[in-house]
Amino acid sequence: MNLASYGNSLILNATTALLLTACNAIEVGADFDVQAFENRVKQHVSTKADVNSWLGNPGSTGTVMNSDGSKQEKWVYFYGTGSVSGKTPATIKMLEIQFDGNGKVVSYNWSR
Repeated sequence: MNLASYGNSLILNATTALLLTACNAIEVGADFDVQAFENRVKQHVSTKADVNSWLGNPGSTGTVMNSDGSKQEKWVYFYGTGSVSGKTPATIKMLEIQFDGNGKVVSYNWSR
């Protein structure tokens, strides 16, 4: 398991544990605006400093090894809310951003 997968697994496990043990509504991570990010980000132009100014510090960082053997730094932003009572549906969103060796955005993906 690489470091990035370990980080994602750790986030998922922590979120699951909180959802299973909490008696009230919970919140994990810091909310972020994916649409605002997509409107600003420019591939091979936007830098880590740009992303940090838009979204703050990432929830976790890691490394991605690509199929060609190259490695890239990855930042992960995540946000989740929910409650055990079932009255409030759980929501989770995640944004993963990859940077080249010069600290510029190469790619990103998000889900919610």
